[in-house]
Amino acid sequence: MDLETHFLSPERSSDESIQEEFEQLNQTDNLPELINAMPCLVAVLDENRQIVYCNKSLLGLLNATDLSEIISKRPGEALHCMHAFDCSSGCGTGEHCKFCGAAKAISECMETNKAVTKECQLSSALLVSGAIELSVTASPFKAANKNYTILSVEDISDAKRKESLERTFFHDIANSVGCVDSYIKVLKSRSTDESIIAFLSKAEKASRETIEEIYFHQQIRHAEDGKLYPQNVKLTIPDIINDLISIWTPFAEKNGVKITTHEPLLDGFIVVDKILIRRIIGNLIKNAIEASHKDQCVTVSSDYDLDEDSFYFHVHTENVIPYEIQQQIFNRSFSTKGKTRGIGTYSVKLFTEKYLHGKASFVSNEEQKTIFTVKLPARQ
Repeated sequence: MDLETHFLSPERSSDESIQEEFEQLNQTDNLPELINAMPCLVAVLDENRQIVYCNKSLLGLLNATDLSEIISKRPGEALHCMHAFDCSSGCGTGEHCKFCGAAKAISECMETNKAVTKECQLSSALLVSGAIELSVTASPFKAANKNYTILSVEDISDAKRKESLERTFFHDIANSVGCVDSYIKVLKSRSTDESIIAFLSKAEKASRETIEEIYFHQQIRHAEDGKLYPQNVKLTIPDIINDLISIWTPFAEKNGVKITTHEPLLDGFIVVDKILIRRIIGNLIKNAIEASHKDQCVTVSSDYDLDEDSFYFHVHTENVIPYEIQQQIFNRSFSTKGKTRGIGTYSVKLFTEKYLHGKASFVSNEEQKTIFTVKLPARQ
């Protein structure tokens, strides 16, 4: 009798062959221990995509006490996928299976003999929520002269939900603060009272700083996800440094710190993303101000390396960073200023090295004190 399918092969292995393969795998050196040590759900599939071995995590999810309860089933059948039997031949053979990430990963792995990872949404009666989003990796595996596919499954529902919420948050909150900023501008333009204008100027500054902070965190997320695309323009070195000193001087004065540069400033231009370069050097300046004591000085300077056609931006402070802090400077979420901080220097390294093809580094000792350096090619 012809077996029905709309996608993958409907052929199935016999119970005898599956039992034989299970016994061989169960006696394979360290395989049971290795599979059970993996925290994600793991199943070993035969050439017909049927389970011949699995780890305890998968058994626990299925409330199964023994492998015999799921052996010979295909993944969707074991996990009670609502589409597993849309076609009489079972998991992988229905119309819906053509769009299933797990089915595609398994099929591609078997065809190419390479590991394949895809995302998949599983709708199942086993789940309280009814559906979860999964990351499924199918990897080739050979044992006892037979080819198998190891299927590892991770629940990424929380990560996907967080991604969606963040995307909505960044969009909606930026729009809301942008509206506030617009209203402040209108009120300011129509007011004649000097005290009200002064108050609105402060409110306008606060709203702009909030918008900048929102976009900064959005940039971090895009950078970490590989979705940041620099827009390079031609800038002069004096313009970059003078603009940043102008921006950060009020903050420095508020902290009793002086901010200056070596005169005359190095001439020349660099082709770079304007927003990123301002973020990078600006973060270093801000950190330097916060790390300085009253009446100390923060110095911003630059050099040019003719052989490498690269510019060096330096931010110098008069203090030495303790050794234990130096070892964690560029780590994500590390901060000396509290648990809610800690992405400033991390973002400097991320933006500089991943997106601007440069190098971020620092030295901190009694002789030189502390100097953070960003090296960037003159042209991207």
